[in-house]
Amino acid sequence: MDPSRISLRRFQLSDVDDFLKWASDDKVTRYLKWNTITSREEALSYLEKVAILNLISSPWVCSECKVWGQGIATAALKMGVPNVVKEIQDSQGLKLL
Repeated sequence: MDPSRISLRRFQLSDVDDFLKWASDDKVTRYLKWNTITSREEALSYLEKVAILNLISSPWVCSECKVWGQGIATAALKMGVPNVVKEIQDSQGLKLL
């Protein structure tokens, strides 16, 4: 997987239909802390209340089952984890040794 093909960003309300594609799939949401989302309205509400309001402050890897096994999530996590660690450090005034 070529990481230059991956773009990480925060969710936007305009992402609702793409978000619903995978958030409504039981295979994708099986290990998540929230239940499978079943409607566009529920997806929009989730994005408004959680993802957009920075309660989820870092970009998340979202993918449909059809792209699993291609190294996309692995590459995205390698790109994103340093940003998450930096956000936590900055927000908590922490430094890792």
